[in-house]
Amino acid sequence: MRPSRLRFAPAAMLGALLLGPAWLAAQSAPPPAPPQRGPSDTTAPSDTMAKKKFSAGFHTELLFSQDATLIQSGGFDLGPQGDIPHLYVTLNVPTASGNGLQFKVGRIPTLMGLEVIEAVANPNWSEGNQFIYVENFTGLGVSVETKFNNYVDAQFRVINGWDQVHDNNTHKSLMGRVGIYPDALTSIGIVGFWGPEEPDNNTANRYGVEGLIWRKVGKSAVWLQGDYGREQANAALPVSTKDARWWAAGAWVTYDFSSSLGLALRGDYVNDEDGARTSGSYGFLPNAGQKFGSGTATLNIRAWPSAVVRPEVRYDRSTLAPFDGKKDQVTVALAVAYLY
Repeated sequence: MRPSRLRFAPAAMLGALLLGPAWLAAQSAPPPAPPQRGPSDTTAPSDTMAKKKFSAGFHTELLFSQDATLIQSGGFDLGPQGDIPHLYVTLNVPTASGNGLQFKVGRIPTLMGLEVIEAVANPNWSEGNQFIYVENFTGLGVSVETKFNNYVDAQFRVINGWDQVHDNNTHKSLMGRVGIYPDALTSIGIVGFWGPEEPDNNTANRYGVEGLIWRKVGKSAVWLQGDYGREQANAALPVSTKDARWWAAGAWVTYDFSSSLGLALRGDYVNDEDGARTSGSYGFLPNAGQKFGSGTATLNIRAWPSAVVRPEVRYDRSTLAPFDGKKDQVTVALAVAYLY
């Protein structure tokens, strides 16, 4: 879910209670950290890629809350606070190599980033700035995925565009990912994207690259994520006569004190130097560029069956003054999720 913190006054939010809605039904227990993306992602069968036989499946999720207002796009009319973020079918096809192919068709989760829409699967309760401002949520289209061996997998997608159900122009967008797994404690993901994303504009392409590294170290896990993006000059940009660029970096560290208590730390930084990702977007006023970031500490308390309690403290700062006229803001929150 996208945090609506930028729409609130900078006063601390204390005692915000989040009850796990129906889209959490697929989760059987609170995970210590989000899964690594790849062909064996959340919808893959237990026999990885079902390599030895044909199989098919269907996956959908419903979201009803104020966060649905922020992530929804035209195409699914469930009211102002309802959305279907994921709706797709999966087909596993065996191949002569034994590795298999997986096809997905529909509205599919993005390949970008560590964090996902389902906040309970993330290290922290609130989503970071990279999730909010430099990644897409979903794409409607076709995905082809395969695992070459125990060390490399890949996904390639043709979609209508970033978070588009109905294409807003006549050209498609492309997104691909290569996953590398040197050993059982390390993964590296590289994502690339390209395509026109502005309404009725087929020539102004948005393109870029992202890298995500994960490493398990004892009771700790560390993620490092870097993003770079660019969009060709067009009338929708704050400065329409030049290309817009942005880049971002983030780091997460989790540590499990015990099976029922863990700590998650996150720091992120976004340089939206031309305002392409933040001008008039998700709480920011129109602007021609800014730099901003945040630091977050979250306790993950799993002392009760099927429940996660998550007290969190977060600090945000921007070179503008988006927090009721101030450049920084401290947020205190308490989240409770029940998984059923």
